[in-house]
Amino acid sequence: MEKLPKNESNRDPFTHMEEERRSKDRELADKRENLERTFNEKTLGRRQRNKERSSKLDDLEKENREKLEERRAELFRLRHEVEEMRRGNLTSSQTSLATSYNENTMRGSPPDKSKKRMGTLGLFNRN
Repeated sequence: MEKLPKNESNRDPFTHMEEERRSKDRELADKRENLERTFNEKTLGRRQRNKERSSKLDDLEKENREKLEERRAELFRLRHEVEEMRRGNLTSSQTSLATSYNENTMRGSPPDKSKKRMGTLGLFNRN
């Protein structure tokens, strides 16, 4: 008992164990608080990123819906023009379909040239 400090020599072992337990409890509580703080910071960051992604996706979906509606309207208009042309009610100057068709056919691929297919081996070809 001579090696212990003055205040340590007066205590019994149970009091010493109780103080050690309290200090360990404080350390664990501090560690738990630190881990919870880190967890909350990370989850907050993830929620923020998810919210941003969600808003971007919502904007993209809205934009795509608008494009789709425009295409549907154009398709409806073209179907109506085709129907009118079949009936003979529209003249070629009234329709945009005739001009767009002519423009598209001019830009298309060149006409197919008939190619005579030759076999890979010339030995078996008969004339």
